[in-house]
Amino acid sequence: PPIEPGGPERYWDNFKEMLEDEHPDWLDPMSRLPLPSMEPLHEYEEDCTSAPENIQKEIEENRRAWANCKDALLEHFTSMADDPDIDWLEKFKREGGALEPEDFVSIRDELFAVTPLESLDVLGDVVALDDTLDNQSMHIA
Repeated sequence: PPIEPGGPERYWDNFKEMLEDEHPDWLDPMSRLPLPSMEPLHEYEEDCTSAPENIQKEIEENRRAWANCKDALLEHFTSMADDPDIDWLEKFKREGGALEPEDFVSIRDELFAVTPLESLDVLGDVVALDDTLDNQSMHIA
């Protein structure tokens, strides 16, 4: 579970160590390694100029989410670093709509309701349902 406000600051040498400590349930249950989808990709680097349009859109959506949620998250996750000098923060922050530090309590349960592995299970169910529907439509036609 996440540390509470005022908890000890923790640092990790790499992403896998952080997951083992903070989110062991996000690791692949068989290999105990991060999921391949969690691996860093060049297209997501800050200085990448050749990212495809869909990744550029995803980055913009993530920046918008961070700009509007960071104050609440930083209030709770005391080991997260705040970097107020990021040039795109003000561009994406929604006036009157961004979460305030005291809003973390109201979003906590929803934030931790589903782990990445559970998300993959749900996605797998959706894909299986799509396949079933495709097969049924083939038999109807």
